[in-house]
Amino acid sequence: MTDLTPASRVRLRQDRVRWREVGGSIVVMDLDGSNFFSVEGSIADVWSSLADGAVIAELASHLEADYDVPAAVIAADLVQLASQLLARSVLEVWG
Repeated sequence: MTDLTPASRVRLRQDRVRWREVGGSIVVMDLDGSNFFSVEGSIADVWSSLADGAVIAELASHLEADYDVPAAVIAADLVQLASQLLARSVLEVWG
């Protein structure tokens, strides 16, 4: 498995995942595993950025002002989230 860092550029695998916003939550379908899951709150806030592809540290910087939490703390949480999504094969490292 790839070790992610705040400098990692990640994106959702368009061939593997479909998603829709439903009332402030994101409902996700993993096409390969036919699994559904939903994300809410701060994760929903960055989901479209993950779909387009983003650098983890840049996402953290954008969230810092909205959540009044240091970017380094947010980046660590995003690395953990990205690692989980990478393990599910719905996220990829690119660039």
